[in-house]
Amino acid sequence: MLDIMKKYQKEDHTNYDSFICFILSHGDKGTVLGVDGEEEFISNLISCFNGRNCETLIGKPKVFFIQACQGGELDAGVLYYEDDSAPIYECDGKSLPITADFLTAYSTTEDNVSLRSSDGSVFIQKLCKILEDPHHL
Repeated sequence: MLDIMKKYQKEDHTNYDSFICFILSHGDKGTVLGVDGEEEFISNLISCFNGRNCETLIGKPKVFFIQACQGGELDAGVLYYEDDSAPIYECDGKSLPITADFLTAYSTTEDNVSLRSSDGSVFIQKLCKILEDPHHL
């Protein structure tokens, strides 16, 4: 997995407005499993695209969506009710995870502060500019 990230790290991203990466795997706190079954630290994967390691992405949003367990605790869930207008969710047939239907995007990586300018969050300002551009929809 790290080799693939390093491959994309070396590409020229000059003509792109952002980098979006989806990782769907198994994992544990701070790690994901590669196809070889070996753990890789999420921070190692993400750091491939920081300003020191991927200069053509400096000043551009880098978004990572990671679908993987981050521990061994079981979320007890909450009861839910079906109706004809709502989508049907399949879990254990009785509950949904408490954190269901959340999208979490971080403006910085673990242990770092989020950068601000006089206009507010650099991450949010860049993201809004891209989303408002009809050429990106």
